[in-house]
Amino acid sequence: MDRYLKNYLRDNFDFKALKKVGFYSKDIKSTDYEKQAERLCHRFGFKNIYEWSVNKPIELIHPIGIATGVIKNKFGEDILNSIFKE
Repeated sequence: MDRYLKNYLRDNFDFKALKKVGFYSKDIKSTDYEKQAERLCHRFGFKNIYEWSVNKPIELIHPIGIATGVIKNKFGEDILNSIFKE
């Protein structure tokens, strides 16, 4: 098992929330990191999952990402803070 992949996915994505909203199919288990990465790459057009750190999609910082807490990054929050910083 690739521990870096495991840690990266756990640090950046909420498996349970993504599964709950139907992003992951029923055959993808919480410990199947390769399939999780494959699904994410397919959806976002990445060559590898680590591109997420460079290309965080804005659409996930929108409704589903914010409402469900699916995405753990603070990119949208950083933008709002820079705009409304007093």
